[in-house]
Amino acid sequence: MSYLLIGKPCFNIYADVLKKYGFTPIALEADARLNATVSTHADTLIFSCGDTFIANTDYAHTLPSYIKERITETSDTPHSEYPTDTAFNALILGKNLFARLDSLSGAVLDSAKQAGLVPVNVHQGYARCSTLALGTANAAVTADAGMSRTMSENGVDVLLIKPG
Repeated sequence: MSYLLIGKPCFNIYADVLKKYGFTPIALEADARLNATVSTHADTLIFSCGDTFIANTDYAHTLPSYIKERITETSDTPHSEYPTDTAFNALILGKNLFARLDSLSGAVLDSAKQAGLVPVNVHQGYARCSTLALGTANAAVTADAGMSRTMSENGVDVLLIKPG
């Protein structure tokens, strides 16, 4: 079964279509500690690395039990103001973990290192939000020039597009 974690506003619009494509969409409730703009973004609420998923303990308890049982819980807590809302927002490409390391959850960083990933610091706190990773290829699309430069310097094939 292919679960797809999506914010409740998108779930309400796209769930039926996603089911037609074989996904089981899971609605993510807003985390009241975060700014409303990002409070339902999956990549701000939950970090995933292979079969490992990490989320704040309080937020994990809002998830359905069949998802919660797959979550490694941490007391690391995102906060409302940028960049402290980016604790779980990191991008994996190849053997690299791109993230704003000074605001990243320690549990995420430890998990990534245990998985053999090399942490790469970027200025963009929303590293995962700002980039479209292209499947299992070491390739990505972004409108963020800083992300593009850092990913390119680390061996990622990047298509830099115009913002907007």
